[in-house]
Amino acid sequence: MIIRTYHNVVDDNKKFSVGGGTHPYYEILCITRGEMTLEFMNESFRSGSRTLFLIPDNVPHQLYKHCDSAAYWYLELEKGTGPLTEAASFLSVGEAIAWNRKQSDDEALSSSVPGLAELIGSTADSIAAIMNNDSLSRHGELRERIVLHDVSKLFLQISAALQQQRQSDTANPEPAEANPNKQLVQDLMQYMETAYLHEVKLQTLASRAHLDSSYLIRLFKGHTGTTPYQYLQELRMNAAKSYLTNTSLTVKDIAETNGFPSIHYFSRQFKKRYGMSPSQWRQAQEAE
Repeated sequence: MIIRTYHNVVDDNKKFSVGGGTHPYYEILCITRGEMTLEFMNESFRSGSRTLFLIPDNVPHQLYKHCDSAAYWYLELEKGTGPLTEAASFLSVGEAIAWNRKQSDDEALSSSVPGLAELIGSTADSIAAIMNNDSLSRHGELRERIVLHDVSKLFLQISAALQQQRQSDTANPEPAEANPNKQLVQDLMQYMETAYLHEVKLQTLASRAHLDSSYLIRLFKGHTGTTPYQYLQELRMNAAKSYLTNTSLTVKDIAETNGFPSIHYFSRQFKKRYGMSPSQWRQAQEAE
């Protein structure tokens, strides 16, 4: 991997929508002051006192703040030849979601991964310190190599933390009678979160779960309050809104990109949900 861009941001604007979008780059986002929420894959991850989020490539996402002033930095990584080893490549979508969930508490890095939290925090601080070092900025290639080695170390540390958590969950499993089908529903949700760009049929979900279609709908709704179809539509609509806000793609391209069968179907469903057409919604966002 190679570094695409780095920004250290102090945000004192009154607007609470900070930004976001979708891009073919990996992103490390570190909240250093203030409470913020990262939204992607139909989940909201709220930052604690000090939080490190991971955003995989090609995932629509949005960042909001809950205070007048906040500070954060982000580093975008591009696929390419570089000193970042394959053994420490960017985490998968599922692993990134699992990590971001761990960050969504009051303490974040300070307590979510006992034994590794301090190491992860210090590695993140090292990345920011090197990128903000003016003297090293004159030696771009050297600085990039140093930072990418820290990035490699960071990914290995986070992978170790997730492994530590999995081992802990295995040693102390949730009682089966408490929620016997919870993991099955979560697996289906994660499948739709990665496959929403393509056609996803109810029968496909039922086959994956080895369940009758009608029973699957009841089971899914019992755990989530929504049907599989409604959840899939929510994923697609959230992704489409991100594209409308942050790209110049046509409405037709956005419909095709996010798994809708046609622009007419997408526009009709969008207006039914939000009371305006996709083009009107985009104009309204631009006017804010």
